[in-house]
Amino acid sequence: MTSFQGKRALLSVYDKSDLVEFAKSLHDSGMILLASGNTAKSLKNAKIEVTEISDFTGSPEMLEGRVKTLHPKVHGGILYKRSNPKHSQLASSYSIDLVCVNFYPFEETLKKTKDLHEILENIDIGGPSLVRSAAKNFEDVIVVTSPLQYKEVASKIASGKVDFDLRRKLATSAFEKVLQYDAAISSYFASQNLMDNYKNPNSQNGQFLPQNNPISPNSKTNFPQHLTLSLQKIQDLRYGENPHQKAASYKYENALLSFDDFEKLNGKELSYNNLLDIEAALELIYEFKKEKEAVAIIFKHTNPTGAGKNTSTLEAFKMAYSADSLSAFGGIAVFNKEVDKPASEELIKNFMEIVIAPSFSKSALEVFKTKKNLRVIKADKFLSNNIYENNKVLSIVGGLLMQTPDTKENEFDMKKFKIPTKKKPNQKELEALEFAWKFIGHIKSNSVVFATNNKLLAVGAGQQSRVDSCTICIEKARRAKFDTNGAVMASEAFFPFKDTIEFAAKSGIISIIQPGGSIRDEEVITAANDHGISMVITGIRHFRH
Repeated sequence: MTSFQGKRALLSVYDKSDLVEFAKSLHDSGMILLASGNTAKSLKNAKIEVTEISDFTGSPEMLEGRVKTLHPKVHGGILYKRSNPKHSQLASSYSIDLVCVNFYPFEETLKKTKDLHEILENIDIGGPSLVRSAAKNFEDVIVVTSPLQYKEVASKIASGKVDFDLRRKLATSAFEKVLQYDAAISSYFASQNLMDNYKNPNSQNGQFLPQNNPISPNSKTNFPQHLTLSLQKIQDLRYGENPHQKAASYKYENALLSFDDFEKLNGKELSYNNLLDIEAALELIYEFKKEKEAVAIIFKHTNPTGAGKNTSTLEAFKMAYSADSLSAFGGIAVFNKEVDKPASEELIKNFMEIVIAPSFSKSALEVFKTKKNLRVIKADKFLSNNIYENNKVLSIVGGLLMQTPDTKENEFDMKKFKIPTKKKPNQKELEALEFAWKFIGHIKSNSVVFATNNKLLAVGAGQQSRVDSCTICIEKARRAKFDTNGAVMASEAFFPFKDTIEFAAKSGIISIIQPGGSIRDEEVITAANDHGISMVITGIRHFRH
């Protein structure tokens, strides 16, 4: 334990939650209270004795309050080493032994306004400076940066004993707060082009378009030289990919969309693997946000196993499940429409880990409650907001990779695509090709899918050879007793050889959609012509590693 005989406490807070109670406890412990601006006003209104910073320093506030605590007497009173006689001789008479600060609401301001001047005025200068000074000298000075810390700190001070571990914990939190705050400001500026967006530097009407997310793909500078990411922990997870691994989930500060934005209505806690699967499911179902009919997709290990489109969620789910009932065991079912009671009753007949939908009927939720471990996720915000808002970030040894998202900007548009084959796809085939194409960028490469205009018949995912992927599709369709005659095939990358086309033709595939770009495209097209298959070339690859 470290004896605490603090003389002064400096309080300067924007968030005044529980301030009066904390200040009173410090005053009752014998500390002299210093405060600035509105903080001093709040304490005076509560009849608590307080000295204003300007009276303490002998210097009035300057520049309309921009300069209040930036004074040698303040920082000297915080930073001097109590164990150093020379320091003490110089500064002990104006010692400040506790600093309680929280910052101007920069991040909240970004959500409310685009006005540059208002944003700049909400960049706190004095607050972070005070916190850094106090945290640097944490062995002698207590630094408090959150109302959640008030109770513990007040209790320790009242006892006259403030242990080293608490001081260090408070300092750690303080430096984290400063880092988070500076990261938000840095990210905001990094994602702007000041000269392009700031209309008139001499005008109060200058607008600065906020993109405060450091990984926003809308930034003029997508990949800055120095990248600062500020993240907040959502929760500790049960374990990582395997039970012997620990894990936690984080979100970017002020992310427009994160896993904080879905609601778990039933079931046990989510795991690391669950969250990866949920992300994959949400990214794919987002492709069907405008679809009028119900779409159901079943996922397993981030790959879809089957999908169906129908007027009812029940029939859509049955279609999806029938494609690969073996792989669907322990999978995730995701829907673009509300799940009703008939669909829920069918769902619980099968072992599913998670069900995701924008909403659930009351009667459906009652059904799901009979399965206490089944996670039921309401994810309406993921269909009403842009799930592709952020660049994609992947952790690698010693750093990370970043890329703009595969946003499927190539929405099915035959005006942009080419049909190099003699046979042209008819309207029904085009509908099937479009349905298949929505899936292909969401499956691990190398991949192909077989589909009709409302059903995913088979998925061949993650194979080293595209022929193997095609072979898997054929086998899965046969196992499900599906007739693939008249079905279509989609591939996320070009065909390096004609062999996959020949395998598909033997299975009755009548139309193929693929990016093209192989040096053997002509050979592949010739093979399609030889088998009477129509082919659409999109010109856009959709690898997924």
